[in-house]
Amino acid sequence: RVLCTRTGKSNFDVARFVRFEETPNIFSTIGAISQKQKARALALVASHLLQGDHPFYILSMIGFQLRKLTNLNELQKLHEKLFLVDLAAKTGKIDPALSVLTLVAGL
Repeated sequence: RVLCTRTGKSNFDVARFVRFEETPNIFSTIGAISQKQKARALALVASHLLQGDHPFYILSMIGFQLRKLTNLNELQKLHEKLFLVDLAAKTGKIDPALSVLTLVAGL
């Protein structure tokens, strides 16, 4: 919106220039997270949010996949991060969309 206001362009005009390289797919997003590709993971999470995917869906899929991919020590730490971010979002302490981005940035 800021770009539209400053340039006088419509949302459609801006969308033609600001595109993500790949269509968001929750599994490619999880893959980027598990491969520690933060920039790609954050871009994919942002595209999921812009596409209208609910933040709690994204959080639940991240949690599901992390439980499958990690060993016991890592799992405990990651599960604690996931729990704290999820709790903050569900109690209104942080915006749900921001909670997903915060979690991914902190992994």
